[in-house]
Amino acid sequence: ATVTIRTADTPVRIAGPDAEFFEALNKLE
Repeated sequence: ATVTIRTADTPVRIAGPDAEFFEALNKLE
């Protein structure tokens, strides 16, 4: 799974087992 998160106004793509974690962070925003 690939998730795009914003870090310091910079789009970052995270792929791997941590994708679910970052996806949860996106939902918190």
